[in-house]
Amino acid sequence: MDNNELALALRESHLERIVAYLSRAGVQSNPELLAAGYPDIGWDPVEGERFLDFLRFCVWVNGESVEENANLVVRLLIRRPECLGPALRGESGGGGLLKAMKYGIVMSEQIAAARDSASCNFLLAMADSQGKPYLANCKYDFSSLPSEDNEDYIDMGSAILSFYSTLVDLLGRCAPSEETIKAGRSDSVRARSILRSLVSMADLEGILSLHFLLPEASKPDSVPPGLTPEHKAAMVMFLERVYGIDNQETFFRLIENGFLADLRTSTTLDTSGIAESDFALALNRYLCGAVLPLLTKHAKFFENAEHKSQLMDSLLHTVYRLSKCRSLTAGQFRTVTDFLVAHTSNMRPIMMLKLLGMLTVDLPVLTENTSYEPELFSRALPCLAAIGCALSPDCSVANNMEDLPHVSSDDAYIPHPIETKKVPLPANIAPVLQRFAEHYHDLWCAQMMNDSWLYGEYYDEDDKLHPSLVEFRSLRNKEQKKLVEPAEEAIKAVVAWGWQVSYSNPSNRTQPVSKPSIANMGHSIGSYCPSPVDLKNVALSRDMLSLVEKVSSHQHAVWCKKKKQQLDAIGGGIHPLLVPYDMLTETEKDNYRKHVSELFKFLQTNGFRIAKYVTWVCSKYVHMISLTD
Repeated sequence: MDNNELALALRESHLERIVAYLSRAGVQSNPELLAAGYPDIGWDPVEGERFLDFLRFCVWVNGESVEENANLVVRLLIRRPECLGPALRGESGGGGLLKAMKYGIVMSEQIAAARDSASCNFLLAMADSQGKPYLANCKYDFSSLPSEDNEDYIDMGSAILSFYSTLVDLLGRCAPSEETIKAGRSDSVRARSILRSLVSMADLEGILSLHFLLPEASKPDSVPPGLTPEHKAAMVMFLERVYGIDNQETFFRLIENGFLADLRTSTTLDTSGIAESDFALALNRYLCGAVLPLLTKHAKFFENAEHKSQLMDSLLHTVYRLSKCRSLTAGQFRTVTDFLVAHTSNMRPIMMLKLLGMLTVDLPVLTENTSYEPELFSRALPCLAAIGCALSPDCSVANNMEDLPHVSSDDAYIPHPIETKKVPLPANIAPVLQRFAEHYHDLWCAQMMNDSWLYGEYYDEDDKLHPSLVEFRSLRNKEQKKLVEPAEEAIKAVVAWGWQVSYSNPSNRTQPVSKPSIANMGHSIGSYCPSPVDLKNVALSRDMLSLVEKVSSHQHAVWCKKKKQQLDAIGGGIHPLLVPYDMLTETEKDNYRKHVSELFKFLQTNGFRIAKYVTWVCSKYVHMISLTD
């Protein structure tokens, strides 16, 4: 019986039986898995996913939803909330979809870390600045798991992720079409309201903003633990069918917080030698099958978006890089070019000046073997003509081709921060940098405590416990160095660029920010209450803001160099943030900008002046002029 016959032959009694089986999986563990050594998590996501798959085949036929079956499935699932898994059944402590997906990611990584020391070292090397403290604090014992070589081996964390992504995919396919909603049918409007109550827009955006863990260089064909492109594809489909994108703000928020980083990851994989890996191909399918068609459909939001010009520029360049990836199929390449045409058609020509510079580099390297697309050329020629007409008469392009932005799919990013090992720190600044590290730690602690985090001996995201919520001097020396060294590196880079850091009398008085309430301090050590310096009213000059951006770029290059060395030491690997600073999202750049601007403000309030001087000789006198005055 094919899918069409199955969908037509099903009766309500048949679906009720399937939903009954599904509800049991939501409250009972699988005895066979327990006997095989798997931990008891209180329910069975493996068997539950199979029943969800069956229901999905019942409601989705030939790319369309079978309305009668879809409405029936939604009603049956709501009657038995056990079918929705612990996170969505409505009980206290469920936490919602985002929390459940994060829980699955953590468990999947904990299982991989418990498997062998090499996998644990790889996961630690792939961590960002926050690290992965949960790897050493497992709720379950994974030592009794079967061998990974066993054909029946199951990653329980991945099983949880697959269950919820399959559930979201099913619910999205059950969503009524836009036509039925516009027709005002009460049952369709009610069904959409039910679906929106199960999965919030905030949870969808949170999941789409999570980064992928990329494959190990030594095991390019292995599936990394945690989130996969298929999981995100289900979220995009639900978002499009249930919520839609009805305003420009939501459109750009999705791009900046979620889609742009995934597009960038695909271009990074293409330069790493694992462009043909299963993960890279799955990522291309997700981007070209879900993300880019969604953005192309809503390309109208690119109009009148000058306030998002930087984000649009980053998106345009990243997708342009994606168009040159070697692993794209013909259909995927067509999807990419359709998006580029839709994007540029809604942009002002002057905003594509950087893209024109990239084209001047790429066009001369075309050969007779380069594939020629007449339709694409017919679309591109008017775009280039429009850009040329929009340029002002005094606009010129550098004759030196090296000055133009060069984007090559064959070149991997190699960070080259300025060398600062032999650069001495200015006099009397070392103690101030130590105090700044303490201030920045207090600032972090205050923010964490205001978000209801408490001190705990072990990291626990569910209970919001963190072992670093202690005063600065109680931190281990290694943790203190992590706070002091970036500040020292920033000042050395400033000096290496020819700026002078000198001491003068402090001109501003500083006040501590408001402290967290005593109620939030119940699990703190002693009476520690963070008191960072209030620098909100300290302003930086325009030159200082430009220097903040330059130092932020340098700090990212330093981090990339250290991260690359760390990954090379364990056999290689690819981190999603190992990209040039210009390719980071604004949110990622702000992490560096916040630290550097806070450092400059702190130095300013402590009597230090950062200025760049030029020397010129007139007659018998040598004059020093500050460029910042």
